[in-house]
Amino acid sequence: LRGEEDFGSTATEELMETESGLFGRRAPPARKSEPPGLRKNQQGLSEALRLPQDELKEQRKDENSVFVSNLAFNMEDPEGKLRTLFQGCGTVQQVRPVFTPKGVFRGYCYVQFEDRLAVPEALKLDRQEVDGRPMYVSPCVDKNKNPDFK
Repeated sequence: LRGEEDFGSTATEELMETESGLFGRRAPPARKSEPPGLRKNQQGLSEALRLPQDELKEQRKDENSVFVSNLAFNMEDPEGKLRTLFQGCGTVQQVRPVFTPKGVFRGYCYVQFEDRLAVPEALKLDRQEVDGRPMYVSPCVDKNKNPDFK
C-alpha cells in the first residue's frame, strides 16, 4: 500500500510540473521597452567609461577635494552646474558626479581642485541652496584610511 501512495504522489507532482511549466509552450514574448541595440550600446559605453575612471583614480587627491551631497536626483548637468558653483573657490580640476548603473544621478559628487587652499573656501558653501535644497559640502576623507572621521 505504501508503494502505491508514493507512485500516486509522484505522478501528481509530474502532472503539476507539466501543467504549470513551459513544457510544449513558448516563452512569453520579451517586452520591447527599448531597442535591442540600445542595451549593447549601454554596456559598451559603460566599459568605455570604466577605463578613464580607473586612470582618474590614480589622479585623485582627497586633500584637494570636497564631498558634495544632498543634491536633487533630477539635477540636469550636475558636473557643469557644480563646476560653475565652485569656480569662485579656486581652479576646479574635475567634478565627479556619481550615477546608478542605469544612469540616474545619485545626488552626490566629488569636486577636486588644483590647489588644496581652495578646500576651505569650498567648505564655506556648505548649506547653500541649490535647486531648492541645501547642498552639504564636507572634506573628502577616505573611510578606509580614517574610519573614525565624522
